[in-house]
Amino acid sequence: MKNFKKANRRIDQIYSAVSRYDCRILKHSTAQTGTNYLTISTPNGQTIKVRIANHMDAYGTADYHINPNKDDYVKIKTFIIKNGTKPAPKKRVSYAYIVDGIVGAVYGSKEDALAAANDGVLHKINHSRCVGWVKC
Repeated sequence: MKNFKKANRRIDQIYSAVSRYDCRILKHSTAQTGTNYLTISTPNGQTIKVRIANHMDAYGTADYHINPNKDDYVKIKTFIIKNGTKPAPKKRVSYAYIVDGIVGAVYGSKEDALAAANDGVLHKINHSRCVGWVKC
């Protein structure tokens, strides 16, 4: 890692994984050298210390390292996934539309459905279960 751009990206990735798998950052500290230390806790009570820097470690106090010669990100994420809580599957939302008598559905937003309607005109859906926009 030649600069802090990659280090900051790795920190963001770790925070994202921690959040997704119901873990916690117990401590995030930054040394005068710019080195970041993260202490991560999992729901089952395990903790690890991660050191993120643009230079080598002189003290060896962390469990995992991200530096120019070593990138333990995959091991860190594996630890989080293995010891964290699996997230619930995301619900997909779709919107139905009808244009010139043809019914369609688009995952995303009403704007996506409007874009899918080539002529740009949306008509109400007259169906036994729905009239107008429907979240499916």
